[in-house]
Amino acid sequence: MPLRQEEYFWEEEVVAQQPTKTKVKPKQKPKLRTKVFLGVLTFAIALSIVYRYAMVNKLNTEVIALKNDLEEINMLNAQLKLNAEKNINYEEIEKYAIQNLGMQKAQAYQVEYINIDKEDIVNNTVTNENKNKLKEVILSIVEFFN
Repeated sequence: MPLRQEEYFWEEEVVAQQPTKTKVKPKQKPKLRTKVFLGVLTFAIALSIVYRYAMVNKLNTEVIALKNDLEEINMLNAQLKLNAEKNINYEEIEKYAIQNLGMQKAQAYQVEYINIDKEDIVNNTVTNENKNKLKEVILSIVEFFN
């Protein structure tokens, strides 16, 4: 009789392994010292910005006041010049120059006339005004960033 071979089966429960979870550490809250430092730093920056705006405002107010003063002084100067021209007596000035200062009237051969182009004077004035405006713009930009 032939030997009967016995068959053996491996029976084992296969347990599905669950993936291992790594422990996630909770995010550490910033330390109190760091929070206080950041708060103080933020406050200091905000305070410096407000201070700069206050200084700019103060300087702008001073500039406006000085421009107004300059305008008033120029108007007063124009009035004084007008009054001085009205009150000048040229005959008295001539008499004083001849008698007290020993001056004489110029002779015809001593007088020399020249021609001046008035257009150049006007153009130079316009050019100077444009240069002054450019300088003012540049200065205001520099002051803004300082």
